[in-house]
Amino acid sequence: MNNKEERNSIGDKYSLLIEEFYSRLSDASKREGYAIDFLMGTAVPLDKTGPPDELDELGRLNSARLRPEDYNINIFLEDSDFLLKTLTDLKEAYKLVFNFTAADCILGNVAVRIEDEWFAIGECAISEVVLPYGEEVEEINSYFGGIRILRLWSPFYVLSNMNRMKTELTFVHPIIPIAIEV
Repeated sequence: MNNKEERNSIGDKYSLLIEEFYSRLSDASKREGYAIDFLMGTAVPLDKTGPPDELDELGRLNSARLRPEDYNINIFLEDSDFLLKTLTDLKEAYKLVFNFTAADCILGNVAVRIEDEWFAIGECAISEVVLPYGEEVEEINSYFGGIRILRLWSPFYVLSNMNRMKTELTFVHPIIPIAIEV
């Protein structure tokens, strides 16, 4: 077996496991109230008693004109609070961390352990505010929290770039829910 064939067989093994992770992410999002469909690119609100409402039905119930783009999946893959709740549901099955390349980095990635490898599945940032003057810095930082998820990448992006998604952990913070009081 040459290097290319070996790389493909390894990629096939991890690609199935990454697909399983995203399937579980979709199931966890249902528990949080949204039916995420990666193929269609939608995240439709669920009625707690059954399947997702159709857009026409939602429009009638909310007496508002709803368009399919109102439920674009990217809105939900970039919602830090929703993602933290959803990823917290997966902590039993997967190891998930915020990973930064240096101790003083502001931007990092969200990584998941699939068997013996770590894969980046999204982006995160330290959201503490640094102000040159002012005594309200701690109050502002307590409002914004510590680390925020900027976005999770779609499974199609991760799977098509798997070799680049493999990552080594350097400066790691565990993923924990961050309460933001308004």
